[in-house]
Amino acid sequence: MAAEAVVVVAAAAAAAAASTAASAESVVDTLVRNASGIGLQYSVTDPPPLLVGLGWMFYIVPPADASFSHIEQVPDYIAMATPYFLTSILIELIVSFAKHRKSSLRINDSLSSLSAGIWSQVTKALLYPFDIAAYIWCYNNFCVYELPWDSPYTWWFGMLGVDFAYYWLHRAAHEINLLWAGHEYNLTTALRQGVLQGPTVFCFYLPLALVLPPPILAVHKHFNTLYQFWIHTQMIKSLGPLEWILNTPSHHAVHHGRNRYCIDKNYGGTLIIWDRLFGTFQAEADPIVFGVTHPLSTWDPVYTQFAHIRHIFRKAWAIQGWRNKLAVFFYGPGWDIGKARTGDLNDIPDVRAPWPKYDRSLSAVMAGYVFVHFLLLVVALQLLTSNLLAYPVMVLLALYMLTTLSSFGALLDHKPMANGLELGRILSVLVLDTAIRGYLGRDTHAFFWLPRAQVSDTVQFQLEVLWTILLASAGFMVIQMAVSPSNASLTDKQQAKLREEAPVPSTSSTTPTPLGARRSQRTLSSR
Repeated sequence: MAAEAVVVVAAAAAAAAASTAASAESVVDTLVRNASGIGLQYSVTDPPPLLVGLGWMFYIVPPADASFSHIEQVPDYIAMATPYFLTSILIELIVSFAKHRKSSLRINDSLSSLSAGIWSQVTKALLYPFDIAAYIWCYNNFCVYELPWDSPYTWWFGMLGVDFAYYWLHRAAHEINLLWAGHEYNLTTALRQGVLQGPTVFCFYLPLALVLPPPILAVHKHFNTLYQFWIHTQMIKSLGPLEWILNTPSHHAVHHGRNRYCIDKNYGGTLIIWDRLFGTFQAEADPIVFGVTHPLSTWDPVYTQFAHIRHIFRKAWAIQGWRNKLAVFFYGPGWDIGKARTGDLNDIPDVRAPWPKYDRSLSAVMAGYVFVHFLLLVVALQLLTSNLLAYPVMVLLALYMLTTLSSFGALLDHKPMANGLELGRILSVLVLDTAIRGYLGRDTHAFFWLPRAQVSDTVQFQLEVLWTILLASAGFMVIQMAVSPSNASLTDKQQAKLREEAPVPSTSSTTPTPLGARRSQRTLSSR
């Protein structure tokens, strides 16, 4: 059914692609210039009251407070929810330690998950204007009935429509290999979205353009994503009768299980009713093993984002026959010659809890180092989603942030070149800042090329602190390289041992990862 759904939405996507360049450019330019939601009640720099923000996390929002007439008025709810993400993770960490005298979170896994969340938001900041431009064009040209933007009925219809579309895009992402390549990374954390996911699945929302105003669509895409954050906790076991209607931690645990009975189940975002209606619902039964059936033994977000797409192309190249080559892309991840479209469930390893997980030792000093620089990335993300930067500068800042995330992955993986890569990253920023200051003739730091008129004394002080942190970090990395010049052989042995415990599927094989089998551990910060 997912394949048929793709045919329907592909027609809408093709129509959107036929938009005139002038119209699309106008929409994108408007969205880029208004990315921070100027004039709104709340913004990243003017956050909402505590109870209002908590309501966002649970989709408890009065329709009148989240209905807008123009797309540029819609706040970036997800960016504003960043403090709630971090606070929730901290609370779960404390509660878990108090109950079990140990944490259910692993620091390296949590940092990797949060880094992936940063990456998804960076991608969104760069690509979202183009996605919503296609929807606006479809709405302006194909709308058959214009629902009033300020009606509560429109708001509730939007909630159901967006969640229904999400169910089918989520299901298609598991049953179509090419879409799975953009989605599999999403399965490792509540915050992660694959960088390939946005450009490949936004078309599932285009049929709503027949009636639903673009601002209402944008609002519900935000809240649908925010709701899915809290259902990744292990602290809540059951919500009683609400389990029949809502997607809950118990239901979503099944979705992330690698047990055979969990595979390709419970696709819903906010509501579980779609799974009950279309035969993909599964209640929690045996103890769930969270993880992937063929784990990737790395914390590197760059490798993880693109590992499966590389596997797809290698398999398509190796397999015989054009029909089979196309099937590699459009059948399920578990398909192979002689098997059903979605693969064979018997190919899934029959695992039982407990099961070993990929892990690497991480000193408290290194954990603290990565955490401090992660906080700096959060600040950079807030700047990226504001309207202070020109689009080319946004792209440059995004590239730097992604380089930083890759460096984090190398440090967490204990890769031999990690310290040198991190030192190079820091020095490049310091040198670039010094060069720009000299070119502009400034006596203050010029990070991100902000016009001096837009930089307050407070921001200047923060930039001075940032400069100091970077200098200290450079010194720290030099010391690290001096005391541990090479641990390559040890790293290779450790990696080999870990791969024996959790084998990675061979990318040279003609057999893909079976039946959308990737799942991973689940906590608020890591699924």
